[in-house]
Amino acid sequence: MHFPTLIRTRREHVRNARKTRDEIRALQLHKFRALVRHAQAHSPYYRQIIDERRIDPANATPADFPVLTKADFLQNFDAIVTDRSVTKAAIHEFLRDSHDERARFRGKYYVVHSSGTSGTAGFQIYSGKDWARGAAHALRINPPSAGQRRMAFFAKSNGHPIGLGFANSTQTWPLSLLYKLAVFDIGDPVAGVVKGLNEFRPTILMGYPSTLALLAHQQRFGDLRVRPRWIQGSGEAPTAVQRAAIQEAFGVPYINVYSCTEHAIMGFARPDTDGMYLLEDDLIFETNPDHVLVTNLFNYTAPLIRYRMSDLLVPKEDTVNLFPFTKVTEVVGRGELVAFLKNRHGADDILLPFQITELFEVNVTDFQLHMTTRSSCILRVVLRPGLDADTAADSMRRIEASLRATLDRKEMTNVQLSVAPVAELPRDPSGKLRTVINAPA
Repeated sequence: MHFPTLIRTRREHVRNARKTRDEIRALQLHKFRALVRHAQAHSPYYRQIIDERRIDPANATPADFPVLTKADFLQNFDAIVTDRSVTKAAIHEFLRDSHDERARFRGKYYVVHSSGTSGTAGFQIYSGKDWARGAAHALRINPPSAGQRRMAFFAKSNGHPIGLGFANSTQTWPLSLLYKLAVFDIGDPVAGVVKGLNEFRPTILMGYPSTLALLAHQQRFGDLRVRPRWIQGSGEAPTAVQRAAIQEAFGVPYINVYSCTEHAIMGFARPDTDGMYLLEDDLIFETNPDHVLVTNLFNYTAPLIRYRMSDLLVPKEDTVNLFPFTKVTEVVGRGELVAFLKNRHGADDILLPFQITELFEVNVTDFQLHMTTRSSCILRVVLRPGLDADTAADSMRRIEASLRATLDRKEMTNVQLSVAPVAELPRDPSGKLRTVINAPA
């Protein structure tokens, strides 16, 4: 991480908290126009848009640009990225071959991949300075204090998801003086995770709401015995039941962090905020009834202007005025159904959407796990058109073997699994393809 940029950004964030709403809007435009100038000079994709639409960078606004979907981004990545030596093929090769979660692409770029909860996995690339500007928001959510904090991260412990990347960044000097990190993998049996947490005694406990709710269950019944001072969840929208269970079990407030691969930390909610603040000094949000358009003001490596996300953000009146940012309700439309299962010991455990999405290959275009009982499921996949019978059959065998191995690692050898090819998959009323459906209560 580029530490001088982290410090400068942190200082800027402290100043921004004292600004007015009008001053934040002016800051957004200033940053946006600087980004447009950079994109015009270094991104063929945006240069063409600017020329075709006759956009003046000195007076540009996000509305001058077209909406950018995930499909658009992935299809045009080589022309969007501002480093001409970076290609989508090279990044895919890096993600496929990298076995060190702290490795950087070409030794300098942070590459992170999404969970693929919408049925399509994506990725994003950040320079060291981009990454530091995004990571600085974590210091606004949970400011450093005297003494070293023990941070436990219960999520995915390998690969390059953004949450793991930020957690690992705390182990670079001098942040390593402030934080001691222990990472626990959601692919491991929960009994081993509980044992490790009891030994580590975290002061900060981080993970997905679903995994934290699972730990709350263990804490409530006495297997887990930890006393964190902060509980922080991200990656999913917490349900009211999850939040209540977590806070009751651990006796501390729950901090909800709104984040994603493409924009890093986007907002946060604490009990004292009475809602979620959107981090508008580094992001521009255009809310719509069924989606939101987000313009990233700090990533100069792969610019995202008016990037479309299916998140549902509902504005909320701000009565506490802690920050000069837009406040929304905490109900953002990113919650995925989790596969709740019983392992061979009869204990509760879970399978998260990205544990399914990480198994797939180029021959699979869509996928969906249909839960039938707490110990049986069907993985339905849509294969790439035009495959011959042998290639299709080989892909199906590999997929089943990979998911079977994931289940067995979590001691779910009792779970019955079948894999079936289908022509298409059902979508919810909003049109979103859910990764897990029909999960038993």
